[in-house]
Amino acid sequence: MTIQRDGLLREVDDELRREQLQKLWDNYGTYILAAGLAFLVGVGGYKWWDARSIAAAETAGAQFEQALDLVGAGNEADAQKILRTIAASKAAYGALAQLALAAQAVKAGNTEAAIAAYDAAAAKSDESLIKDFARLQSVSLKIDTAD
Repeated sequence: MTIQRDGLLREVDDELRREQLQKLWDNYGTYILAAGLAFLVGVGGYKWWDARSIAAAETAGAQFEQALDLVGAGNEADAQKILRTIAASKAAYGALAQLALAAQAVKAGNTEAAIAAYDAAAAKSDESLIKDFARLQSVSLKIDTAD
């Protein structure tokens, strides 16, 4: 008798749980599905944004490498065009392109342009090491003429 009673109680408990879950699903099922969909859209959007950022950084890196190759080959005019394009963009290589432009200006003897380029690199960079290097180079060029 107790075995039948335990089985009956288990069935009743299971039925009550199922009814409670059905009520919860009826009340909140739409919200649960919407939250799941929002989560999936959020993750997908983040992955898309991350892939675009990586692709932009790779493109800027390839352009920067091409500009350095042009400088090495002695074609500085074309290299400066590419470096200016990179420096004007919001790519991570912008500050490095500014530093390369400044180095070319120093090499050409154009101190004012070099100072401006170093100051722009210091302002553009988020990296403290690049900022400090650009400031140091700018100050070293100003040391003979500044107050």
